[in-house]
Amino acid sequence: MKTTIDLQDQLLGEPKPANSYVLPDLRAGNPDARNPLDAFAWPELRATIYNEPDSAN
Repeated sequence: MKTTIDLQDQLLGEPKPANSYVLPDLRAGNPDARNPLDAFAWPELRATIYNEPDSAN
């Protein structure tokens, strides 16, 4: 089934520029601080994320 609708040009209006909306800066913490996750290996992180028993060793 195909449905076709006609929209009046006034309803479409002028397109807004892509950069017309600026998101607020919601960053937290110190951007120069060391990443605390760098101290972990992937198996340790995976075990923590998925609440797995200590299978990293």
